[in-house]
Amino acid sequence: YEIISNNFYGHDSWEGMYGVNGVGRAFYYEGGLFATIFTQADATLDKPTHVSAHHQHLALGFRAGSVQLSVIGEPNNFNGIDGASEFGAGDRVTGLLPLNGTTLGVFCESCIKGISGTTVDNFALETLSPNTGCLEYTLVDMGFPVFCNTFGINKLDQTAAYGNYLPDTLSKPVSVWLRPRLCSINGKKSVNSSVIAALPVRSKNQYRL
Repeated sequence: YEIISNNFYGHDSWEGMYGVNGVGRAFYYEGGLFATIFTQADATLDKPTHVSAHHQHLALGFRAGSVQLSVIGEPNNFNGIDGASEFGAGDRVTGLLPLNGTTLGVFCESCIKGISGTTVDNFALETLSPNTGCLEYTLVDMGFPVFCNTFGINKLDQTAAYGNYLPDTLSKPVSVWLRPRLCSINGKKSVNSSVIAALPVRSKNQYRL
């Protein structure tokens, strides 16, 4: 499961929880109501694996490479006629995370992309890092994005040039121990353990796998 809390409305008491699990439709709990979110009629395709919020839009990431953004201010409305939008990342989506400014980071298996803009009128999909991927469920917000790929633990830093992001490997001192455990996620097992998820430990300023 991935779950976020966010207020898409104008009243301070309307904060809700929005979640996905990859085996069924997205869901929300707000104002005492629990319900599912329909992005399309076919339930076999409506199985988002990642969730985020982007400038009053609910963002859902799908394993096949699609990212869908709800109508602004209506997190349960994914009707294109009303202003919802969809982007094809061309790669398996492994995480969503808001970046600095007006960019939603779309982390994929073999690249990192971003959806810039604040409304359907100015949304644009761009490539932030063409050769750096992200292992699923390892992306966390540590004040900046931290994630794993098969080379180790990485952070994504924004450079002085606006909109330009560069990855930086953090785990070189433990690379010999860590990389076999990261590679085993992709079926190349040389050890009996592998990474299943990551979480931030903010009280210790730690990224924990």
